[in-house]
Amino acid sequence: MEKEKGEPPDVETWEDAKTIVFEFRYNSDCCESAPHTESIHKTRKGAEIAMEFHKNEVKKQWEISMKNESRQKRKRCPFDFNQWWVIRPTELKD
Repeated sequence: MEKEKGEPPDVETWEDAKTIVFEFRYNSDCCESAPHTESIHKTRKGAEIAMEFHKNEVKKQWEISMKNESRQKRKRCPFDFNQWWVIRPTELKD
């Protein structure tokens, strides 16, 4: 069975075992800033839930800010056109 991209590899012995955590990372402006870690989770599912919640909150803020803007501006600056969300598996070090 093939592993999902980003999933930890199988290990042979206990000494080879690594602790993997899942970072939910966000970049609010891909052209002008760098991504940062919003939260760290034990499971990919936990990180996905946090990411969806965050996206919904950011979208609500975008909708409020665009409420009185022209249709042309809303088309030029659609929600998430310069934002970036990602989940990154990371080995937890001692």
